[in-house]
Amino acid sequence: MTASSIFQHSLRPPCVRHTDLACGRTLKPSTYLTRPKQEFGVQVSEDRGLLLRCQAKKGFGAGGGKKSKRRQYGPDLEEDDPSWIRVGRLTDFKNGKQTRAVILPDNTAIVLYRTPDDDVFCSDANSTAYKFPMIDANVIERDGSPAAEVPLDGTVYNLETGRVLVWCPKNNPLRFVLGSLKSTADPRPLKMYPARVNSSGQIFAKLSAS
Repeated sequence: MTASSIFQHSLRPPCVRHTDLACGRTLKPSTYLTRPKQEFGVQVSEDRGLLLRCQAKKGFGAGGGKKSKRRQYGPDLEEDDPSWIRVGRLTDFKNGKQTRAVILPDNTAIVLYRTPDDDVFCSDANSTAYKFPMIDANVIERDGSPAAEVPLDGTVYNLETGRVLVWCPKNNPLRFVLGSLKSTADPRPLKMYPARVNSSGQIFAKLSAS
């Protein structure tokens, strides 16, 4: 190896891998490593931000690294757009549960839904037929889109739009009674709010009308 090639080789950036980070994402220069500077086998300045690209085997949660076409990544919206508020993290969904209730500062509630592909959706806390708590809804797929099914009355909502896909079906004895009571009522869509996940797994929702 010539002196020139040795010099060029020394200029190559070190490869740093960390399996806690989602595959192929780049951290901002403002991100700091807090672990000992020799842990990854490279010299890291503790007083400077480190821009790095990591490779991991899996992404967040049940998606296993599969990047969803619907999932939206954004910057730290706390700084860039105050109309988006932080309502949680992907890691808040525990033990495989796909729904989570969030109490807002004004004591109103919303429900977050997480699909196997790590898409996150946000809606009002109660269903529109019988005000059933949507935190108990089943996250399913219907007609190629994510949906939420209310266990009590069987109503199914499209999670992308809130549109009613199934309204109070009479497919068991209890649902027959509930469906009969709503047989003349017009289906009411579920109120949905825009939701997105940034590159660090924080969930933001836009709850204002603007």
